[in-house]
Amino acid sequence: MRQASRRPAVFVLLAMMASLLGVITPTAAQAASVYDDAVQLTDSVVVAASSSSTPIDVTRRWKTYIASASGSCTSGIKTSLLNALDHGSVAVNQELNNSSSTDYRRVQVSWSESATTSMVWSGSGSSASVVFPSIYPGPPTTGGAILFMNSSGNVQVFCDVAAFGQAWSNAAGTAKGLFATNPPNYPTSPTSYAGTLIPTATPSAEYVAMGDSYSSGEGNPSFEADTATGADNCHRSPVAYPRLLDSALSLGTMAFVACSGATTSNVLSGGSAGGAWGEDPQINALSADTEVVTITIGGNDVGFTDYAIACTETLCGPETFDYDYIMGKINDSDFFDDLEATYESILTHAPNAQVYVSGYPFLAAEDSDVCGAVDLTGAWAVQDQLNEVTEDAVEDVQSTLLTTRLHYIDPNQTGSPFIGKHLCNGGASDFNGLTSPTAYSFHPNADGHEDFETVFENAIS
Repeated sequence: MRQASRRPAVFVLLAMMASLLGVITPTAAQAASVYDDAVQLTDSVVVAASSSSTPIDVTRRWKTYIASASGSCTSGIKTSLLNALDHGSVAVNQELNNSSSTDYRRVQVSWSESATTSMVWSGSGSSASVVFPSIYPGPPTTGGAILFMNSSGNVQVFCDVAAFGQAWSNAAGTAKGLFATNPPNYPTSPTSYAGTLIPTATPSAEYVAMGDSYSSGEGNPSFEADTATGADNCHRSPVAYPRLLDSALSLGTMAFVACSGATTSNVLSGGSAGGAWGEDPQINALSADTEVVTITIGGNDVGFTDYAIACTETLCGPETFDYDYIMGKINDSDFFDDLEATYESILTHAPNAQVYVSGYPFLAAEDSDVCGAVDLTGAWAVQDQLNEVTEDAVEDVQSTLLTTRLHYIDPNQTGSPFIGKHLCNGGASDFNGLTSPTAYSFHPNADGHEDFETVFENAIS
């Protein structure tokens, strides 16, 4: 699991590892000191406008934020970053500010287009930062960007090659994928202090949140930046259950890859259209370091959203065309095989993880009728059958692979917080009804994701 801080000895070990990889580092940078004690390594970097705002994890997506930004992030700056990623060096560090007037989190990205030795940590107070050792000649081109949260809770980016290049005119560069925290009370360091080594390895995800719109948080805008751009509509919400679960259980480094519209194919293979939107296959986030995986998947394979929308336009209960069609998709052996293949692949790509597969909470009660403009007479039976097939697929993989790492979660079991909170129950519901835009309809609302978090937490704990 994630460690809040690591002691100076870690830096010495990392320095030794770096030397084995052929990285040349200044001897002074390896020395442990009281200044090194102030440095904290972090497994992830987040942005937040204040201590009360919901933070957004940008560990794996800071490059995408910069690439999709406008304003100060011109094409020249973006090209410079791409060059640095290709053959130069990049540093990423978490900036903290805990002054009496504000408490925010932002991320500073710094790069050099030249391939160089190592980045060190230096500075004092609020200006403490990752910097390039002054003993090296300056790089031909440097750049930088600040990722911060605006008043709407979305990530924004400010870029300025000139300012960063001017401030670090004697800079030399760093290795790729550096993550470090800037403590609020970093001690003043002497001008001759070279700083401490920062590890160069991008952290692997210990918790991977996979799946479809029920996991991404569809229906709960505003969505995390760059997941609601038109080019990418994965619609990951800061209030989706994976974010709540990670906060509640401190599951470690997190990769939130669930995407609205995702099918089993998108989980395994990605895709350029809806369900993946050009993002990598979700399984790419998995590794031997992954300890927990959560997922809801299958609803889009059988067209459940299309079925629900059809129920707003015509009758869709038992013995109707729409009802018979989706039931046929659910009971098709190909769908069962796709579910099994997905679970098996997750177990293979995350050989040390506990994998939690959830069914779908009921939108409607078993005896529901037409509710306003929506025919709910078949919704319960459709979801019940979908969940049964999902559970059967989980049990089949458990039996075939003789594994105890795969778990099925029933969100509708006795005692579940979802009980009695279906649509048209005469009280508060855990779901959006028919909304505009239509895509947000029939998904768990903020309360629903809180209950989803409770269901997963109970299973994991």
